[in-house]
Amino acid sequence: MLRQYCCLCVGVAALAGCGSRGESGDDPADPPALPQLGINSVSVGEGNSGSSNLTFTVTLSSAAAAAVTANFTTADGTATTGSDYAAKSGTVTITPGNTSATIDVLVLGDADMESDETFGVTLSNASGATLAVATGTGTITNDDAPAALGAGLNDTGTTTCSNALNNGLDCNSAAAGTDAFPGQDAEHGRDVGGVDADGRAGFVFTKLDAAGAALADQSVSFDVAPWTCVRDDVTGLVWEIKADGARNRDFRYSWFNSSGVDDGGRAGIRGVTQCSTGISCDTESYTAAINALGLCNRKDWRLPTRTELLSLVEHGAAVPLIDTGFFPDTVSDRYWSGSPEQAASAWAVDLRNGSTLVEQRSMALFVRLVSGGTQP
Repeated sequence: MLRQYCCLCVGVAALAGCGSRGESGDDPADPPALPQLGINSVSVGEGNSGSSNLTFTVTLSSAAAAAVTANFTTADGTATTGSDYAAKSGTVTITPGNTSATIDVLVLGDADMESDETFGVTLSNASGATLAVATGTGTITNDDAPAALGAGLNDTGTTTCSNALNNGLDCNSAAAGTDAFPGQDAEHGRDVGGVDADGRAGFVFTKLDAAGAALADQSVSFDVAPWTCVRDDVTGLVWEIKADGARNRDFRYSWFNSSGVDDGGRAGIRGVTQCSTGISCDTESYTAAINALGLCNRKDWRLPTRTELLSLVEHGAAVPLIDTGFFPDTVSDRYWSGSPEQAASAWAVDLRNGSTLVEQRSMALFVRLVSGGTQP
């Protein structure tokens, strides 16, 4: 309301207080401005088991004479209610004369190697304050070290279920008939709720540069900034990525092992042709060439065991059955393992269907070398 004041004004200073007064805050009857209310963002280590509290702080810009309240609720980000944290909602109250209150959210621990995960806590319907920062982010940081080399076991990558006749169906669905077949592969393990950013369907991969260091930007595409190796953070194994030159993805090799160890009683077949890089096209010659390069600052490259090679198979993927976001160089065909079968044969893995098969050592198959400890 505009009020007129009559003043006996003498000098400029007095004139400043005379005349019309209508701006907010000039009138002693105007209410004081409300304090601002906000919530912070916090993080906590996941823990290997049990549960722990992630504590958010709700803060006022200044103390209020009366209680300040707001509703709150949690919401999934990359973290999932029930498996990563316990959903929570309610009302937070800051008592008169105080400037903060807390909200505790229960975080659920596990020993799985996974990426950091997030969820939100959002305030609404504030009373006695102006809502300035409505949402805080809770980050559950992974505190599980990468699995000891060779100790971890990947899931299968299967993300759909089956009924009596068909595959590729929604799980636990009455309409699809899969509810009559509970407890299928896709309903258990890392496949459930996996974060695709670091590997689809529960796989957890890290892109490495030529020196063996993790790329600063893991989202970069191979076309923009090619990586040299990939670390599997579940098994701890490091895998080569193909490139031009000696590591050409289209080169094939016969199976050969002259060490006298794990050879099935016979060395195998030395490559009868020369690859374009000048080496003999057999697995032993190729492995020696990669170790001489010191690829990713490693010199323990070798053929993977059959089990290790199978650990890369993602059964829910399109052919080839592997995460091509991390292994873009993969050919849809058979790859040698280092596991011998008989004197003239060895095991291979077919990435067209995920099967293992025995091949004659003279066969020319593809190769992807591995570095690190072995699985049984």
